[in-house]
Amino acid sequence: MVEPAARASGSTPITVRFRSLGRTEAWDVNAHSLLDFAEQLGLAPPFSCRAGVCGTCISKLGRGAVAYFEDPVAEIGAGEILLCCSRPIESVEIDI
Repeated sequence: MVEPAARASGSTPITVRFRSLGRTEAWDVNAHSLLDFAEQLGLAPPFSCRAGVCGTCISKLGRGAVAYFEDPVAEIGAGEILLCCSRPIESVEIDI
């Protein structure tokens, strides 16, 4: 069973919008990372190391903010995130 989506600001559910797909989903608080969440939804973003080292899972962050549960080693630019080691802390829009 999936727990209800996490809530930002106490009342609004956190959502993840996959801009290129035009798809918005409520964040699953049980998902380990944005990469795992995308895979749970049947999406197949590129990845390799799952540890923030290789940079294969870099995605554009169009809106929102994430927190890293592992410090990324891969170089990421402004407006980019690593899907494998981040979780949204508010609703986000990403390109995968």
